[in-house]
Amino acid sequence: MNKIKFGTKIIYHGEPYTCLKSEFIKPGKGKPFIRLLIKSLVSEKTLEKTFKSIESIDVTDDISEIKLTYIYNNTQFWFFMKEEGYDQFHIAKDNLGDKIDWMTNHLKCDVIFWKDRLISVKLPNFVFLKVIKVVNQKQSSDSSFGGKGWKQVMLQTGAIIKVPYFIKVGDIIKINTKKRSYESREKINT
Repeated sequence: MNKIKFGTKIIYHGEPYTCLKSEFIKPGKGKPFIRLLIKSLVSEKTLEKTFKSIESIDVTDDISEIKLTYIYNNTQFWFFMKEEGYDQFHIAKDNLGDKIDWMTNHLKCDVIFWKDRLISVKLPNFVFLKVIKVVNQKQSSDSSFGGKGWKQVMLQTGAIIKVPYFIKVGDIIKINTKKRSYESREKINT
């Protein structure tokens, strides 16, 4: 039980999780227990769970993570390919959620498999996307973006995001995929 540490993969209620934090506690009175902070590899929800020393924790080796390249979608499934061997795998749109907002062809992603089935995709922390249309522009007196205003733009993937007023159609911008926010405008060498 006290061998569970950061990164250990477990099965909890029939779903794969990874351990983010582990604390083994042996109180003066009573039986020892372990407190885990675990994250679902399917839904990405985080739980704090306490296990008594008499409970068993199902540690698994059936979970693997490999780097794949996103190649295309057919609106129902998103397809990925291995660089070597060109094997293809797919995942349902519903399992990707709002990650599809940042996915462009040839994007390299860390993909998680459980029992030889693709269950989750981890995007890079940052992606670079092209602005294709201004959706909404407002003047603002607040301090965000230097008090000069902000606007909403549509990106090449169809995602809509808030950016500073100086961003133009055709600009390539850096997006933080974790925060779902604008980071910077990419400099184009001319």
